Amino acid sequence: MIKYFSLFKKFLAVSWMLAMEYRSDFFIYTAIDIVWTILDVVFFSVLLSNTQVIGDWNYGQALVALGIFRILSISVWSWLYSSFSQLPRLISEGRLDFYLTKPVDSQFLISVSRFSFSGLASFVSGTFIIIAGLNRLGQHLSVWQLFAVIWLGLVATVLIYAVYFFSLFPSFFAERINNIQHVFSNIYDATKYPPQIYSPFWSRILTSVFPLALMISVPADFLFGRASWQLLFWFHLLTLAFLFAGRYLWLAGLRRYSSASS
Repeated sequence: MIKYFSLFKKFLAVSWMLAMEYRSDFFIYTAIDIVWTILDVVFFSVLLSNTQVIGDWNYGQALVALGIFRILSISVWSWLYSSFSQLPRLISEGRLDFYLTKPVDSQFLISVSRFSFSGLASFVSGTFIIIAGLNRLGQHLSVWQLFAVIWLGLVATVLIYAVYFFSLFPSFFAERINNIQHVFSNIYDATKYPPQIYSPFWSRILTSVFPLALMISVPADFLFGRASWQLLFWFHLLTLAFLFAGRYLWLAGLRRYSSASS
């Protein structure tokens, strides 16, 4: 574990040095992230100015959910997209060997090889949006609720990783689908809406088969006092299931992989 933690810190340091080497890109993408946050707030403000609720969320609850969405989006755009964007091309070009021959787990290397820091603004903006939403609801978090929602946020991050990684496995079974990493990162935007707005069929798909709806709604519903213990159990169970399924498919994919030298 010490070796892996040391490698993680080194990858993080290298990514930071690269970000500071191209500072203009860092500031441009940070500005873009801030603009997207503003647009999201404006969208929900306009939408809920003409109706009392969307799904089960009023305006204050929508702000809390949006804040959680912005914070968790850091893991999507600043971590996973940066690391996973190279995987399909590595497989199709037979260059995955460079990771497989290293004396550490190849999935770990792929998962932490690159980071972007432009999404850090989302942590600040997301926190302020959550606070604004809670103030509008007249709700204050206890210490226990704060730690519980942080835990649920961490579980949601693991679920995001597991589902994102799971969505990449077709790269091993089809040639030259180098843009498959965009599938999850674009569908993730759907998580900022309450799952109740979808039809029963799609709601079931988004909470069970491809549990995007749970990533934001479970931490948010916990804060609203609507998360039952059955939902929390299902949330943790699905996270573990996708984590192990992704690992199994990774190992199965490696058995099919043909390197450039084979």
